[in-house]
Amino acid sequence: MKHFTRLTLGILALCAGCETTVVTTEEPLSAVVAGFLVAGENTLQIRLTSTIPYDTVENPAVYLADAQPVLTIASQSYPLTYTDSGYFELRGVPLTAGDSCQLYFTFGDQVVSAAAKVPPKPEGLTLSTSKVYMYRIEEGSFDIEALQANMEQDPVEISWSQPGDAWFVVSVQNTAAEIDWVSTLRRPGDSTLYTRLSEAEISSSLALQAGFELQQFGRYRVIVYRVNPEYAAMLLDTGGDGFTLEEPVTNIVNGKGLFTCLNSDTAYFEVIER
Repeated sequence: MKHFTRLTLGILALCAGCETTVVTTEEPLSAVVAGFLVAGENTLQIRLTSTIPYDTVENPAVYLADAQPVLTIASQSYPLTYTDSGYFELRGVPLTAGDSCQLYFTFGDQVVSAAAKVPPKPEGLTLSTSKVYMYRIEEGSFDIEALQANMEQDPVEISWSQPGDAWFVVSVQNTAAEIDWVSTLRRPGDSTLYTRLSEAEISSSLALQAGFELQQFGRYRVIVYRVNPEYAAMLLDTGGDGFTLEEPVTNIVNGKGLFTCLNSDTAYFEVIER
């Protein structure tokens, strides 16, 4: 899963993606876990794959469809169901803050396990504005005043409470059905809706520079995720997007990959034609 909001991960939803880990032919094969569980979601997804030898690198990912994993939430155990998408799923058991989660299954002659706790929900999420008004700049026109007014828009300030040393990741996405450019003069070469995923930081705010970043009309979804230290360590160590796993960060016993929990809050703002 590449999209963080599926980890709605919608998050980020943001729920998880995992690339097969390549090993040398001498290294024993290992189970690879990609589990990013978001509080409040009705469907929890975990992907289990296997490492593959280096000389078979062109082979597709080896999914552990017969692994029979069990997820324990607040001392209640639930067998996970394998789906055609390559994920094991649990439906109808949303996580809440403070829940302790354990995953375990057998791979070869070893029990693979991992544990994580659902962090508190981010508090005090506010946006400096709910509406950003931008002039539409059509191709063939050159309205200096309109261009300048757009560039001088105040930033959209996203802020939340910082309890001390908590890690946060912010996802911003234009939820419009199709792209509607503010300015065809400055249109980027791609044709994707605006998406931004911040780095993991011990922070309490993020600013979006409206005149430079918000070049599409539409309704934008802001998701602030509170993440556990192991997830932040993965982002900082690999420089990845948070949903593609490679070595070396892991919190899996007798395996590789990452098993972690997240909690989130959501807000919206609109970019509207002036």
